[in-house]
Amino acid sequence: MDSVQYWLFDLDNTLYPPHLNIIEAYRDIFVAFLQKKCALPAFQANEIYHNLHTHTNQTLADLSANHNITLYDLLYTMTDINLDHVKENQQLKQLIHQLPGKKYVFTNALDLYAEKILKKLGLLEIFDDIYAISQSQTFLKPDMRTYKKIIDLYKINPHQAIFFEDTLQNLVPARQLGMKTVYVNYLLKDEKPSYEYVDYTTSCLVDFLTSFNQYRIL
Repeated sequence: MDSVQYWLFDLDNTLYPPHLNIIEAYRDIFVAFLQKKCALPAFQANEIYHNLHTHTNQTLADLSANHNITLYDLLYTMTDINLDHVKENQQLKQLIHQLPGKKYVFTNALDLYAEKILKKLGLLEIFDDIYAISQSQTFLKPDMRTYKKIIDLYKINPHQAIFFEDTLQNLVPARQLGMKTVYVNYLLKDEKPSYEYVDYTTSCLVDFLTSFNQYRIL
């Protein structure tokens, strides 16, 4: 693992644990936006939110055709999220800083949203760049095209890269391209499930990176 020179981290529920409820807060903002913009009942707005994560391209196409709503409209609602309860994570900051090579955030979110969260976590300055919606141009994970774009943009050798992500389907293209993959799930107990496209599984990013920095053994 000393050959790893490129460290890619998803943002939401990867660089911070789910108990911060940031995604849940965004869901509430998203649903309220759809209810107001499209005059939709709450149950239908919630259904669209769910479909956006499971059938992204089709849901975006439907929103554009039926309600004149774009991906950027949806993402800009994320910047309204309240992060007053989010604290700096100095331990994670130090661990990522100690990693050899380049470090990138690889997210489907808007740049402003990603920067806002990273700043609150105290992590903004330790990453070489944030690959977000402005770079992906609506090709969102797990679309293979966005993985190829980030590789081309930063001249990444996928065989020297490792990707940390909390959504299993987003790890598949990375593994197919030759990256090492880490499934981050803070809700896992002692038993760790295995998947053919997942090299490592962890319930704590801090513990995982601590092991690497101490022993260089994964």
